Amino acid sequence: MSIEIKESLSLFDQAYSIHQQIPEFQNQSSTYNELLERINKAKHPLVLVAYADNQPVGYLMGYERCQGSFYIWLVGVLPNHRRHGILDRLVKQTEQWANKADLSSLNVKTRNRFKSMLLFLISHDFKLIDIDKRQSVDDHRLILEKQLSLL
Repeated sequence: MSIEIKESLSLFDQAYSIHQQIPEFQNQSSTYNELLERINKAKHPLVLVAYADNQPVGYLMGYERCQGSFYIWLVGVLPNHRRHGILDRLVKQTEQWANKADLSSLNVKTRNRFKSMLLFLISHDFKLIDIDKRQSVDDHRLILEKQLSLL
């Protein structure tokens, strides 16, 4: 399987199409227009789409949130394409992009219930920096950060 990552804000529609197929996001209430408006208003937005054999199978969207910090806002890989290194490639390309933009860290928020994402992040040098507690422990938002090395 050949994997290609493309970067362009014009790929938002493909990213959104993948987003709608990610089981973990099925209960999300944000509409297409709300997500599009957020990415278009963001400072230094990034949209990546991963293709396996020319088919869109994963995406990552984010933006500069605070001075020097890039927020990985939405990211996902279709279930039948997981465990093939696609998420790893998306995050590595994001790191390279953030380094070129002179950003010092990557931030991401996940939920306690998404164990495989949490394990991925920890294994890729993201560190837990805060918890946004919710009514259910499974819904606690875990905020992680990865310091980027200066080139």
